[in-house]
Amino acid sequence: MKLVPGFAVLSAFCLLLLASGPKENSLKPQYDAKGNLVRPPDYRDWEFLSAGYGMNYSPAPRSRDMFTNVFVQRWAYEGFLKEASGRSSRCL
Repeated sequence: MKLVPGFAVLSAFCLLLLASGPKENSLKPQYDAKGNLVRPPDYRDWEFLSAGYGMNYSPAPRSRDMFTNVFVQRWAYEGFLKEASGRSSRCL
């Protein structure tokens, strides 16, 4: 009979985690009525990861030089840091 209260607590915990996570729609690109991409409301809070120039995978060398920036949402970066801080220094 101890199984039923344990299952209830576990279910409540899972529901709490689902409710506190990011909303599904916030992870997908949003478009206006004309089909233009709409910036997320919190895009200025995103974490900058890297920038690159001329990085492409075209078979023709120097076919198209592009400058790219990589940003991630703050919650994703903080989750990565939390996960990485628990790892051993031997892990890459």
